[in-house]
Amino acid sequence: MPSMQRLHEQLAAKGLKIVAVSIDDPGLEPKILAFAEEYKLTFEILHDAPARIRQQYQTTGVPETFIVGRDGRIRRRIIGSDDWSSASNIAFIERLLAEPAG
Repeated sequence: MPSMQRLHEQLAAKGLKIVAVSIDDPGLEPKILAFAEEYKLTFEILHDAPARIRQQYQTTGVPETFIVGRDGRIRRRIIGSDDWSSASNIAFIERLLAEPAG
């Protein structure tokens, strides 16, 4: 999450939108908020209590990242963690941001 925050800070002005989705059980919203505050996360965090996103994206329960292009298509799916502020990830995201909206 800290590397996602760094990526957000670096590329939000270019159009990057990061949305984190918690699949924690209902009632854990205060813990989700505390986590975001502890790590100083400023991107949007949603709580998928009704499991709609989990069903639509067929997530595994392990942290996953879906990179969606401007055209709405999933361009990359990563299961587990990654360094989102790495040069290769920044270059990939910048290429997607340079594409015209679909």
